[in-house]
Amino acid sequence: MKRKEIAVKNQPGIYKVFFFDEEKQKWIDSGSYRAIRRSVRDGKSVKEQAKFSSFDEAKLFRTGFLNKSASSGVHRNEPDSDEGLTFEKLVQNWKEFHFLRIDQSTREFYERRLPHLDCLNPVLVETINPKRIDELVKYWVLNYPKRKDRKNFDKELDLLKVILNFYRRRMDAKFVLPIFDEHYKAARISGEANQPVRSLAKSDIGPFFQTLRAHRNPIYYPLALTQFCLGLRIGEVCGLHWKDIDFKNRVVKIVSTITWSHNSHEPTLKLRPKNGRARFLGMPEALAKELETWKKWSDPKVELVFHDSGQPLIRKTIGENYNRALQVIGVTYVSGTHILRKTAATQANRVTGDFFAVSKLLDHATPDVTMRYVEEVDDQKRKVAKALDDVFDELISSKAAPINRLD
Repeated sequence: MKRKEIAVKNQPGIYKVFFFDEEKQKWIDSGSYRAIRRSVRDGKSVKEQAKFSSFDEAKLFRTGFLNKSASSGVHRNEPDSDEGLTFEKLVQNWKEFHFLRIDQSTREFYERRLPHLDCLNPVLVETINPKRIDELVKYWVLNYPKRKDRKNFDKELDLLKVILNFYRRRMDAKFVLPIFDEHYKAARISGEANQPVRSLAKSDIGPFFQTLRAHRNPIYYPLALTQFCLGLRIGEVCGLHWKDIDFKNRVVKIVSTITWSHNSHEPTLKLRPKNGRARFLGMPEALAKELETWKKWSDPKVELVFHDSGQPLIRKTIGENYNRALQVIGVTYVSGTHILRKTAATQANRVTGDFFAVSKLLDHATPDVTMRYVEEVDDQKRKVAKALDDVFDELISSKAAPINRLD
């Protein structure tokens, strides 16, 4: 019988098997696949190949989750069983519950990354151990089809953590999470060092706001000023209502946010901030005066402070206008809407030196997150150097204890 194989698109090492039907005079899909992989045995690279009755099994063989049976020569999935919970079923259970608590944009974020975990679908969850994660990471980095600009699979590992933590909390308290720091390190395709925090330089802040102030649409200046002065996420500043601003006491309450669909960019008002907790922020005098002026020109029938004919603003449009202002002043080292939050954190930390207060301002769960927002600045380093210099001067001054010399 004539046979031929056709490589599966975007799946290196996997081939679809066809046979030629003499009666119908055409090639027929056999329903089987041949997979090839390389493994290391006794320190030597060995080529292995096998045929499978499904594409999923062929993928599992490629990732090292499928092995040959020594006795029969039949290739089988190690965890293949009618009993137990497969990863695919776990994902279904997780989505049915977890998706009730998250907004549309976060659901879309998860849905885009779930296909990267498909090779785990037939695997029993209880058998997912560090060795399996080793193989998964190797598959992602070495064999998985990916864009050239892909730098790491950190987000996919984060998602896998979320799902497996759901399993541990709900189904098996003895299950040990098998994802370690070394998996994250191995999942980084490029060997680049961690990039420093990028915020607007102090000298560029003024020109940026001046450019926005001259914009034909007057909304972008007070919008950006509010985000900067309060260190807000863009969704929080867009979700701000007039009732949340106490002009008399110069206090702003953050209780709602706007989220945007990753696919359609459509905005949705969510009546709670990112972490679900309301917070109160002091309002700088310059911002209070600007918002008081903005309120005089605003439609009193619309509760949102910033809007487009009563509808929430579109994040993509805001980002485009921020970027246009940056281009006007010749800034190319930062872009997007998040730069003002990072700039606010960096400048507040520079002036106050109170890192933990800045962390509270940004509403981060831990100071470790704030580290990714605060840029080191030269004058802080100079302050440290000056402090150590003063200590040294005091030690060697005439009033200090005499220095013991070594012979």
